[in-house]
Amino acid sequence: MEQKDERIKSFKERLEDSENRLKEERLRHNEETRQLNDAANEPEKLRQIVRALQNQQVRSLSNKQRNSLREAIQGIEKGTHPTSFRIYYNWLDVEAKQYASQLAQVLVPFGASNVPIGTREITDEVEGLVIRIKDHNAPIPVPPQAMKLWEVLSKAQISCRFDNRFRVSPHPIPLDDNYFDLAVGRKPEADGN
Repeated sequence: MEQKDERIKSFKERLEDSENRLKEERLRHNEETRQLNDAANEPEKLRQIVRALQNQQVRSLSNKQRNSLREAIQGIEKGTHPTSFRIYYNWLDVEAKQYASQLAQVLVPFGASNVPIGTREITDEVEGLVIRIKDHNAPIPVPPQAMKLWEVLSKAQISCRFDNRFRVSPHPIPLDDNYFDLAVGRKPEADGN
């Protein structure tokens, strides 16, 4: 008889626990539904939520981008790859460091150093990817290899821009006219469009 009472008691406790979990789940579902309804009624609020979520995401190369980079590099004639170039990032920006590492891994066959370098030269003002060249006014305004890097990145739909190294980096050093490197700045803010 005692065993039967214990089983009934145990069954009632499990039933009560299940009912409580179901109530909690209903409350959570109702709150989520209310939030979604509020957001649907307020498109600007929804856009703000989306922008905030986008800004929290870290940059990473998709498999499609990796494959596009590899194909673009393979499509360039042998002997026209740069001898070498470096990838730099803001030494305090962990997100930029991991993105620079991903880029370096894929761009090694194109001449990238396989280890990106953290530096104070890349300040917080530098945003996105920048192909830094010696000088737009040099005899060779944009070195051909720098242009090829831009083409390779563009084929993978990775946006970047050119800039004068001395404007981006405050410490001038003597450089060859064909000099270029890739700077990985902070992640651009999502614009919500």
